[in-house]
Amino acid sequence: MPTTGAPQATDGAGDTAAAPTGERPRWGAKPVLAARLAVPQQRHRLVLRAHLLARVSEGTDGPLTLVRGPAGAGKTFLVASWVAGGWPRHPVAWLSLDADVDAPGVFWAHFLQALEAAGVVLADIGVPARAEEIDRLFLAELAASLSELPGPVVVVLDDFDRIASQRVARQLDYVLTYAAPQLRLIVTTRGQLPPGFHRHRVAGETVEISARDLALTTDEASELLRLHGVDLPEPSVEALTERMEGWVTGLRISALALAHGEPPERLWQQSAGRHGDIAEFILAEVLDQQRPEVQDLLLRTSILERVHSDLADALTGRSDGEQILEELTRASTFVRLIPDDEPWYRYHQLFAEALQGRLRSTGLDVTALHRAASQWLADHDELPAAVSHAAACGDWQLAAAHMVDHLAIGQLLVGLETHRLAHAFADMPADEPSAEAALVEAALAMAQFDAPRCVAALDRAAARSGRVPEPRRAALLLGVACVRVIVSRLTGDLEAAEGAADETRELMSRVPAAQLARGPELAALMTSSLGTMQLWSGRVEVAGETLRAALGVGRTVTTAYPLSNCLGQLAVVNYLEGDLRQARQRALESLELASRFGLSPAARVPVGHLAAALVAWEWDDLEALRSHTDQAATSVAATHDPTVVSTLALLRARHRLSRRQPAAALACLDSAEAVRDRLPRGSFVIPLLVAERAAAHVSLGETQTALSLLAELPVDDPDRRLALARVQLASGQPAAALDTLGDAPDGSGLPLSCLVRMNLVAAQARHATGETLAARRQLGRALEIARPQGCRRPFVDVAAWVRQMLSAEQLLAEDHGWLGKKLVGAVEGARGVAEVPQLVVEELSGRELDVLRLVAQPMSSREAAEELHLSVNTVKTHLRSVYRKLAATSRTTAVRRARTLGLL
Repeated sequence: MPTTGAPQATDGAGDTAAAPTGERPRWGAKPVLAARLAVPQQRHRLVLRAHLLARVSEGTDGPLTLVRGPAGAGKTFLVASWVAGGWPRHPVAWLSLDADVDAPGVFWAHFLQALEAAGVVLADIGVPARAEEIDRLFLAELAASLSELPGPVVVVLDDFDRIASQRVARQLDYVLTYAAPQLRLIVTTRGQLPPGFHRHRVAGETVEISARDLALTTDEASELLRLHGVDLPEPSVEALTERMEGWVTGLRISALALAHGEPPERLWQQSAGRHGDIAEFILAEVLDQQRPEVQDLLLRTSILERVHSDLADALTGRSDGEQILEELTRASTFVRLIPDDEPWYRYHQLFAEALQGRLRSTGLDVTALHRAASQWLADHDELPAAVSHAAACGDWQLAAAHMVDHLAIGQLLVGLETHRLAHAFADMPADEPSAEAALVEAALAMAQFDAPRCVAALDRAAARSGRVPEPRRAALLLGVACVRVIVSRLTGDLEAAEGAADETRELMSRVPAAQLARGPELAALMTSSLGTMQLWSGRVEVAGETLRAALGVGRTVTTAYPLSNCLGQLAVVNYLEGDLRQARQRALESLELASRFGLSPAARVPVGHLAAALVAWEWDDLEALRSHTDQAATSVAATHDPTVVSTLALLRARHRLSRRQPAAALACLDSAEAVRDRLPRGSFVIPLLVAERAAAHVSLGETQTALSLLAELPVDDPDRRLALARVQLASGQPAAALDTLGDAPDGSGLPLSCLVRMNLVAAQARHATGETLAARRQLGRALEIARPQGCRRPFVDVAAWVRQMLSAEQLLAEDHGWLGKKLVGAVEGARGVAEVPQLVVEELSGRELDVLRLVAQPMSSREAAEELHLSVNTVKTHLRSVYRKLAATSRTTAVRRARTLGLL
């Protein structure tokens, strides 16, 4: 409109007000305007969501309802469905907005025509005379006229984000405030609450339906698909819904594609950049609507999983990243601030994929973008993302260098990022020439238990280290030395392990402390592996010192595995030293640590279960033995680590022999033969395996085979002497057995189980030669050695003979009632029977006893919680403690043992 010469004044809202010039002319309705005043007809088959429609109705009880979400989120459909479905209780005026309605005069002219179209006629209210200006008197008269209406009117302002003028928003807020309570607004927008309206939110007068609310659930997505004639199984619907993140338009386009024969798998496997309809919608409705600098930022940062404003600046070469990302977030453009991770942002995955499709056609150097992103992320300790971007552009030297610089080689073996890092390096060529890449390959080979490939890669890394500049060279060589120690667990080479450990200690002095602190898991893995090798090589005392020193490392996600291994190996140390109770306690600590850090059964260190099973065997708790061996077998290491494979075979063979199944025991022992040459020299488990195999052959009547097996062992080996004496005793040669055992074993340097059994075999042999008094004394000695630790199994193995001896020695039976009724029999006055099998590590608390009594009735955890006025989680915590103290793995076992022990 042409500007008149009338005097101008400024209104209270900051707008220029025109002086009254008489009657305002009424603008005629145009066809396009008429379309904007009509409620949009819904031609698409979409899901009606009653709970959201009810929210809209709830909002119209107050002044303002805000429906906010990105393009295609279903905002307009929701409100249009609300109108068409007869939900409104008041007249509804509809106004679809666009950029050409941005001027204040034009907006209010359209606003008035929307009211008229809804049958709401305001007396004495004209139409603005100028497009760019509106006077305050007009707004005041409009508000007054609206407030005098006989009933409320609802005005829907659809796509309000297309109105850029803040003056219009302030004027609308003014009218809404003073037209109360008769004016009710419903605003749909891609952006935040319009300026000036925040006081309505603060006052609790705004009902907001967000993008999260608009996203379809799996059930709603399934209904949408059925409306399009598509019926998918629930897992497929879940995958598609997750892929689209509940985005209505994406799901509708997918439904149409499926209805036309598109294979379902392609919809959640192919990127949005290859899905023409989805990409076209996103690019046209979102990207192409942005300013050039915003488009440039979006395209360059589309390669990122998470976007930081400073990283965006590094990729664009500008400094407007923070401002643009905040604008995009407020405008609901598929850009979201990551909760609890500020100031990082993420793009809707379909949005990112559509942007990446456009990026490939722009001519921008994508390789350079990945390399720049990789370096920025590495500099800011975002290692997995840095490695992924270096891998994405094929710069394997850079990717591996990040691993070395961060001393993160151990993270390829343990921690939360193991899988992600391994995936990033999956396509690295085997002939990658850098020393850093060779070290990474070695760690990846170790993670797959491929010892030959690991050792070869370590040799290449060491040979090429001369080309690596300091200070990276020291970190590289430190990684090589540490992995050499770790792989020794698979090769059984203690000498190489100890040499590499010495080299590790020297190299640590050359690496800055801050760098060492970045990778605590590497040192923990090295020390844990060294202690393991020392232990299984028979250097028990030295191993104990090494393993205990390793426990000083902080317990974190990355150190949980090696520390759990240390505790489990220490349990074996305690077992070999004869402290069964401490061994079991250490084993439980190992398992508890693994559980606390969420290590899956397959990823856990099996030695904790093995140590607990060794103790269970000595306590004659076959149920616990079977449970722990079964759980140890679920670990990946149970098929690769020679010490684990061998110990599992030994324990399973013992269990089979206890059930008089010698052939099955031999089959169990056969599995250990394949790894025998990889056990460390001097390993204590080798003579135990041979002795168990000899015992199985004796059970089969194959005494000569047993003797030839034992002849392979060193003459002075105590396990050989014990096994040979048992064969001789079983063959009717008690005198030979006594000669083999020599003088009465005094226990110096012998494991508890071996010492007890030697005394027991000697007692049997003396009894067989008629030395009854000496036999009684030898049996008493065996019992006295075994009693403090509850070592009951040696006596169960010869139960008939023990019962015979105890029945003739009432005082001896009374002193050793801890053996239980099975062995002691019905001897009067037998003491300590209630202590069998001495499985309580520590006393149960009063509250734990209360919980145990209730679950024994039986009650569920919830019922017990209600009875004791505790939370369910507290009851479960008490139950876990009860299981630990009673060496139980289930409620049934715990109750049975508690009754045996007289606790119930």
